[in-house]
Amino acid sequence: MKIFTTLFCFFVFFQIGFAQNKYEKETKVKKTEVPESAIQFVERLGYSQKVNWYKEEGLKQVSFEAKTKYQGKWVSIEFSEQGVFEDLEVRIETSEVPKATMQQIQEYLIEEHAKVKIVKVQIQFSGEEELIIKDYDRMEDLEGLTINYELIISTKWKGSFTRFEYLFDRSGGFISRAKIVLKMTDNLEF
Repeated sequence: MKIFTTLFCFFVFFQIGFAQNKYEKETKVKKTEVPESAIQFVERLGYSQKVNWYKEEGLKQVSFEAKTKYQGKWVSIEFSEQGVFEDLEVRIETSEVPKATMQQIQEYLIEEHAKVKIVKVQIQFSGEEELIIKDYDRMEDLEGLTINYELIISTKWKGSFTRFEYLFDRSGGFISRAKIVLKMTDNLEF
């Protein structure tokens, strides 16, 4: 009985890790609609370019996101619906991912899919707000921050082209995968 229970739990958790869907509806919002703590966090980073605010509605949660450009790269900072900092992501090229990490990621993707096109790569920083604010320009070198890589890929899956969002740790170890669900209007048939 113990073996059956253990196998059942393993199967359920395995399926949860690989069967997630991701849907996000992004709507531009006014700064006045954003929690004050999120606004203050972004202001402390001191961006010189305009910051645009978005409300993201997912399948299970709502969040706010600040988007801007910094040193020629797109930056997005995500907050919970209550304004609690979640992560900061910087869009990068695959060539900017450390070679050993990228090799590990590519090996994993090739095992999962026959052919893969990497559409987008972001380095993701999470952890203490004060570390990010204080040492923004050298986050990759800081202890105490979690660094992950988020990739959007396009691949043929179950007979049609599909996009997935993968998350890998700083060494290229797999964390999660979610199938990207098209906008609800993309699925309407007339």
